[in-house]
Amino acid sequence: MKKRIFTLTATSILLLSVAASHAQAPPGSQPAPSNARYAEYPAISPDDRVTFQLSAPLAQKVQVIPGEDEKGNGLGKGPFDMVKDNKGVWWVTVGPVTPGFHYYKFLVDGALVADPATQNYFAFDGGASGVEVPAAGLDFYLPKNVPHGDVRIHWFYSKVTETWLRVHIYLPPGYDSNTKTRYPVVYLRHEGSEDDSAWVFQGKLNFIMDNLIAEKKAKPMIVVMDNDHVYNPKEPKIKNERPNKPMAPPNRYKEEMITDLVPMIDATYRTIADRNHRAIAGMANGGGEALLIAFDPKDDLFSYAGAFSCGYCTTAVQGPATVTTIFDGIWKDPATFNKNFHLFYLSAGTLEMHHKFIPELHDKLTAIGVKSVYHEVGGAGGTHEWLNAREAFRDFAPRLFQ
Repeated sequence: MKKRIFTLTATSILLLSVAASHAQAPPGSQPAPSNARYAEYPAISPDDRVTFQLSAPLAQKVQVIPGEDEKGNGLGKGPFDMVKDNKGVWWVTVGPVTPGFHYYKFLVDGALVADPATQNYFAFDGGASGVEVPAAGLDFYLPKNVPHGDVRIHWFYSKVTETWLRVHIYLPPGYDSNTKTRYPVVYLRHEGSEDDSAWVFQGKLNFIMDNLIAEKKAKPMIVVMDNDHVYNPKEPKIKNERPNKPMAPPNRYKEEMITDLVPMIDATYRTIADRNHRAIAGMANGGGEALLIAFDPKDDLFSYAGAFSCGYCTTAVQGPATVTTIFDGIWKDPATFNKNFHLFYLSAGTLEMHHKFIPELHDKLTAIGVKSVYHEVGGAGGTHEWLNAREAFRDFAPRLFQ
């Protein structure tokens, strides 16, 4: 009997020792800047490994599920199994990972839950956790000791949707004191599964603009960040594989923007209300939406257009559409297009699937005489995530309204 007790005790000690080896981050790790206040985890090591922690004593199985994109997300291909220590805390260290902003959730006994230790972000049509892995040498999106603009949340009634809608608006430094100054406007669209808060909280748009303006690299401008999740609740919902995002009729977002949003912004804020002082751009799905709005000849609202990592744009080189048929054939007449648009901007990250097609589109447009700018995002920002979008906007904004 004594021998049997000794065997069990030794086994228990061994198991606890193995579990305890997981219950710590690599030496030198620091809390991620995206953590909730005072939260120590997720923790980032000096070599860009990320340690996740979750207290769930009654759970039987816990995994980290990375946010989805074509390469599985900069955290790597998941899921990542976590190991429980003797205190009921689950741990795993992954990586080294790609620097940037990465979504994830925990899968706890089959249920997807957000990490209570991080900020909560609207993504994948609902709440998600995110971890910011700092990129060495990049600080253009961080707050600095420069004059800061304001980010305001503005609610307005939409006649198109018959509902109240929300936008986030960046007003440049001095907007409230320079009461006679009028400003150009950029309308900036989010990626498909996010909302109007994304360019502020994930994209750090306000800090990017503050820093560019302080460095005199970009003109002071208003940036309007709206939401493409627009539908009239009185209408039947269109079936969709994403149940948290009811589908509106095609082009409803465009109708709402042109009928409600742009007139409201011009009536409420000190804008320069003409097409030569309006720009529109977006990331991923939002980039395609931006071009569909900008290139509609019936509206003629914008003379600057940009698409960052635009999936819709790839149809121009993949087929069945071509550069002369996509966007209702706007590129059939290069001379007219070049006259009407001061800037047509494209970007893509070197590590995302769009990288093959976006520069090809740029080359095809150049060959037929359409003027466009292509910016390649490499290094840490090369994957399909927010560091990519931040870098694209940092390059895009100084080209506007010159």
